Amino acid sequence: MKNIFALSAAVVGFASAQSPCTLANIDSPGVTTFQSGNRVQITVNRVCTCANGEFIECAAPAKGEEDVQIRAGVAAALEVNEVIERPVDISRSFNQILSDFEAEDFVFNFRIIPVESMGIGGLVQPVGLGAFPVLALGDVAITRFTLDPCGLNLPHVHPRGTEIIFMFKGSKLRTSFAGENGGSVITLDITNDTSTFFPQGLIHGQQNMGCDTVAFVSSLNSADPGVQTITSSLFRLPIEGVAGSLDISAAEAAELRDGLPLNIVLTSKDQGQCLKKCGL
Repeated sequence: MKNIFALSAAVVGFASAQSPCTLANIDSPGVTTFQSGNRVQITVNRVCTCANGEFIECAAPAKGEEDVQIRAGVAAALEVNEVIERPVDISRSFNQILSDFEAEDFVFNFRIIPVESMGIGGLVQPVGLGAFPVLALGDVAITRFTLDPCGLNLPHVHPRGTEIIFMFKGSKLRTSFAGENGGSVITLDITNDTSTFFPQGLIHGQQNMGCDTVAFVSSLNSADPGVQTITSSLFRLPIEGVAGSLDISAAEAAELRDGLPLNIVLTSKDQGQCLKKCGL
């Protein structure tokens, strides 16, 4: 089976009314902006509607569907990939399901897996269940991260999976996770050829504290671990509740919401010792 690449849509924070949607180009630097209401083919097998800064109503492309814009780079992928459905049926034995796949389905070549780039601080290459149904056999998910100097993978949660990462490039990656209310915060600085993990459901994140590029592979013990970025998820709640949580006015909360950065980000310039050290 030829691999089908699944890419997440990048959204501009929590967008206000009629905000556009932004997607990183697959085959060239930069991003493409789509207006609210546009139908957009964001991957080989996903067409979504841009609605106020986020992609909704995603589905497989319909034959003859008109007025669909195509994400830069997807057109080439459409020419070389074919959609082959291989659903995993739990009523069948493991060996029966295994026989549905070919040896090449178990290889994930990050040299050709397209990059999902949502911010200015790094790149993400996900190997997800939608594009690689073979992952369901092992109930795992895999992602490669590349963090530029001072790049930060925003604090987030995987509600259905424990994550382990292996750093194979770079000099200093700061990792942290917070226990439940009242629990400890674990902060570590790891380096090349080092691994650590984040327990299921706990807030965690990673930041490149060096002036060289950091790269690591993330593996989770679920084919569908889920991900919730803390800031964007918080600001999806009623603004009054958000304002009360931060002890600020609703207007101030709305201003923060509309200016949320896209993952992956650079260190805040107000706390930019890393940026200053690296001459950024």
